[in-house]
Amino acid sequence: MRATIRDLRTYSEGGGMEPRTHDFQLTDARDAKPYSLSANTGRIRAFMFGSITNPPARYQLPLWDRLLEKYAGQPLDLFVIYGKELHPGDKKTYKLYPAPKSEYEKRAYAQEFAQLTKLPVLVDGLDDATLNAYGKVPNGAYVVDKDGALIFRGTWADSRKIEHIIDSLLQWYAAGKPKKAPAKAQQN
Repeated sequence: MRATIRDLRTYSEGGGMEPRTHDFQLTDARDAKPYSLSANTGRIRAFMFGSITNPPARYQLPLWDRLLEKYAGQPLDLFVIYGKELHPGDKKTYKLYPAPKSEYEKRAYAQEFAQLTKLPVLVDGLDDATLNAYGKVPNGAYVVDKDGALIFRGTWADSRKIEHIIDSLLQWYAAGKPKKAPAKAQQN
């Protein structure tokens, strides 16, 4: 029981991951086109995990859709990774969505989820390898800079935080990625 509680504490806080970018290649739920982080350097990448039975992710979708509109034409990829079902088979709300038993079933759920958003929805494997690599946070959000460095990870996909980080990054890049100002020499 102690091990279970320790595991819950670790992953509920976004721990349990090596704090770096974990490359992946996943396919889009709508058109099955592949997407990978390493193939898209030179662009800011911001993503969250979600699923059809994940109320916080579903709440964030229209807010992230607004971000998609705001940053149209910018060197930025916004997307959702369809991960683990948060409340599979919940008798009240999600009784039609038990934990998927096949890749086909998971992709069908992801396609239904994709109808709720304008964002690309990438489908994690049945083994949830990408979700696991990023700390098993079912509504986590992540921002990767143009060079491929993980610069933000949060346990909740809050569009306001993501917007602030993206705005800051875009300003930083527009200013030529300025370095820290040199310390002034002490005067006697």
